[in-house]
Amino acid sequence: MQTIAHFEYTDPGFEKPTPEFLTDGQYSQMLSTISFGCCDTLIVTDVGFLLVKRKAKPATGQWWVTGGRREMGETKSEAAARCFKRETGLEVSLERFTLMGIADCRWNSRQQKPQDAGTHQDVYVHLLKLSNEEVGKLKFDPQEFRPEDWCVIPFDKAGIMTLEGKFHPYIGWITSLAIRHPLLLG
Repeated sequence: MQTIAHFEYTDPGFEKPTPEFLTDGQYSQMLSTISFGCCDTLIVTDVGFLLVKRKAKPATGQWWVTGGRREMGETKSEAAARCFKRETGLEVSLERFTLMGIADCRWNSRQQKPQDAGTHQDVYVHLLKLSNEEVGKLKFDPQEFRPEDWCVIPFDKAGIMTLEGKFHPYIGWITSLAIRHPLLLG
């Protein structure tokens, strides 16, 4: 279910290219030169939002969501599903990812060298409702997160915790969008 206006177009004859891996130097130069697309997913349970402590840059040590870069030729939902599976071990069908917003994020640090060079991302933010059984199957990637540090924040507490400075402003924005989303309103 898509709830924001957006347009996707694929030229007739377009074929998704085989990815070419860049050298570390090329990748660093690319990160310093262009803004790139990412797809994040906010996990929704029966009682709240599931967040996990981030290990990687940017936002190290913050309560966070799953996500990652979009690859050439991927739709937003395909990228969200691929990144979600890579970071949680759980495969979920594309139609369950609901696009709810787009964020423009500029960070002063990044995981790749030079780490203090920062990065710029256009982030497509998705909602994903999981059952309690699915939540029990999540295995968070230890390269990205501190797998032992995850929690479910009750829907009615997310706004208060953001105001108290317990969440990064990006997470506050995502949760405030989600609380008003038709998927949660019912």
